[in-house]
Amino acid sequence: MAARNAGRALIAALLAAALGAAAARADEQKQEQFFDPQNEAAHYESHLSLTAPQKAKVLDLMKEKLELFKSAAAERRRISVETNELSVRIQKLNEQLELVQKKQTDGEAAVSEKMRALLDEDQKKKFDAMERERLRQQREFEAAHSGRGRLPDDGTQAPAGTPR
Repeated sequence: MAARNAGRALIAALLAAALGAAAARADEQKQEQFFDPQNEAAHYESHLSLTAPQKAKVLDLMKEKLELFKSAAAERRRISVETNELSVRIQKLNEQLELVQKKQTDGEAAVSEKMRALLDEDQKKKFDAMERERLRQQREFEAAHSGRGRLPDDGTQAPAGTPR
């Protein structure tokens, strides 16, 4: 199930990356259609009564401006692709982290169950109290280091087989 969800998430991230790159290219094409150096120079000429030498210089400046637009669009496209690639990588790493955390949690619960099975009833009571205290301290540590504040001390994190 986790592998299927991971696959779906990866496909969604790759699709988003492809769509992001396509959108960046479309933006660049729109910018080029919208900004025509000849039309821009003619606009300035008509409103400012430019001389022929001024118009030639303005045309050169408008061509320079178009190249700046193209360069910025290409850079945005590169950054967009890189950002999407990093998002996919981060998503994969988060999925791996979740698997490692689940493996650790399941392993700790199994060890606690095995240890509890070795104990008599009085020892089990003491062990359960020790486990509750360990879990409380663990929640406090995680809350202090996660930036989310204090987690509720309701015993919901107790390993399997530990009375609440």
